[in-house]
Amino acid sequence: MDRFTWKAVLACFGLAIFGCFAGSVVLGVDTGAWLLPLSGLFMSIIYPTLNSKGIGCFERRQHGAAAGVILFFTASAAALGPLAMAAVSDAYGG
Repeated sequence: MDRFTWKAVLACFGLAIFGCFAGSVVLGVDTGAWLLPLSGLFMSIIYPTLNSKGIGCFERRQHGAAAGVILFFTASAAALGPLAMAAVSDAYGG
């Protein structure tokens, strides 16, 4: 990230993710089977960049605590998000 502006990188990769999702919707299941996993490659840049920027907002002595809070909420969302999606799917008979 020393060579590029982090905001520009996030914008480009965000557009690439959107492009993968939009392509999956427009081009169908067969193309989506390739584009959705490809979107994960672009997503893998987003989390560590935002994590680093979030931690960097705190004083150096607080970096560990900030990283712990960010990791807690990330792990909670990763655990509870699919559970919530499954509950909604079950409620609608999916």
